[in-house]
Amino acid sequence: MTESRCGFAFFVQLATKFQLQSYTLSRIDKTLARFYSTPKDFTKDELVRVLNSKGYYEIGKGKTGGSRRKFSNSLNQIINLHKPHPEEIVKEYALRQVIENLDAQKKAAETNAIKANVESKKSKKNTKR
Repeated sequence: MTESRCGFAFFVQLATKFQLQSYTLSRIDKTLARFYSTPKDFTKDELVRVLNSKGYYEIGKGKTGGSRRKFSNSLNQIINLHKPHPEEIVKEYALRQVIENLDAQKKAAETNAIKANVESKKSKKNTKR
């Protein structure tokens, strides 16, 4: 787990334990905290809500999509899932895979942003000469 997730989950636990009234969690904050704790009873609808909050949307199913579901964001990064059935409970391994995928894509986006920043600084230096 990353430090920010640990910190947020720890804060949620403290807020619950001491019944802090000054900070209220929104519904999506609670769902995100629950998602990162990889519960055994996380539903497909909750997972879709989490992915939507992270900027992902479901790609059209097509005629032969079956139980496969794909989610994509504005950078065309794709997350592949299998729709749970007959129950709507997402397996724990699938939650871990989504968490790993989100973390990897976040790191890739940060790396690309850093590279773009370095390139823009280099081009500014070259134009000044």
